[in-house]
Amino acid sequence: AMAVSLHLLLFPLKAAFWLTIPDVHVNPKSYWGAIAACITWMAILCYIMIICCDFLGGWLGVDSVIMGLTIGAVGTSFPNVFASVLVAKQGQGNMAVCAAFGANLFNIFIGLGLPWFLYGLIYGDYAALAYDGVLFPAILLIIFVAGFVLYMIIGGWTLTKTSGYCMIVIYIAYLVCAILNVWG
Repeated sequence: AMAVSLHLLLFPLKAAFWLTIPDVHVNPKSYWGAIAACITWMAILCYIMIICCDFLGGWLGVDSVIMGLTIGAVGTSFPNVFASVLVAKQGQGNMAVCAAFGANLFNIFIGLGLPWFLYGLIYGDYAALAYDGVLFPAILLIIFVAGFVLYMIIGGWTLTKTSGYCMIVIYIAYLVCAILNVWG
């Protein structure tokens, strides 16, 4: 019953994907169109997610930075986690790590960089995009990622259960520090 309900709920979205994303199995040369359509859908759905997070944050009285660090981050990262778990269960740990890092690099450089670039081209002023609440979490994220890479180098680039726990602890520490910075 749950699967049927979920299918019916998502049917309009599935139909829109089917109508707008070229099938590369039918026409292998249409892969650029499929990539462009997927990126366009990602932008549209992320925008909708941001509107929903803003609404929810306003309703709950939670700062938008905290909503972005928690609900927004989970919403955009969950599909990556799901994909990484699937390939890891198939014994392809390297692919799981590459999928996780690759998706986040895409999110940062295209999902964040492209809108800022376009804003600068159109309006010529990046100052309107500046927000003090973003600088500290960004620096903190770089420090934590560098620390994790150092941990992986010391561990011989081996993913273990301990490294998984380490990633969870680093993420929680990052969230706590970033949220305390917003509230402080």
